[in-house]
Amino acid sequence: MKTNQPSCKIYSRNRLKIFKPKENHRHFYGKNYYLKNNKKLYLFFVILIACVTFIIIYNSVDPIFESICRNEAKAIATRITNEESTNAVKVYQYSDLFSVQKDDQGNIQMINANILTIDLLTSDIASFIQNSLDNAKSSEVKMPIGSFLGIKMLSRNRTSNSNKNKICW
Repeated sequence: MKTNQPSCKIYSRNRLKIFKPKENHRHFYGKNYYLKNNKKLYLFFVILIACVTFIIIYNSVDPIFESICRNEAKAIATRITNEESTNAVKVYQYSDLFSVQKDDQGNIQMINANILTIDLLTSDIASFIQNSLDNAKSSEVKMPIGSFLGIKMLSRNRTSNSNKNKICW
């Protein structure tokens, strides 16, 4: 009876171990050298990606934030200008600023402006406004999350009218 064994014997012999590198070193520099370089390279790419991401986000948010700050500054300046103008005009009467000349029948012939008083009023208004701006506290600017993300529905402030059932976006 024949078995399924090949008729010729195939064998292999052990290789010669003339230039076998040591187990704990890889090539000339060793295994630890490449691991340290890979960690440094990995860290470099992580920092690079973080910087690029920051620059992209900053460039997209900066114009929105700048316009919000500009609008807030205009609102503060307008409010202070109106308040100080009103306060400065309270001191003067119309007769202090203008004189009206009438004829014998009571018809107005001429209105004279008192330039010195008007100049004093304008300089008072300017100095009051400047003092108020110098004394103004820094204001907090809030940026809606919708403006940051680009979603219009979330970028508007939710306010309610006098009618409690109606809410405006």
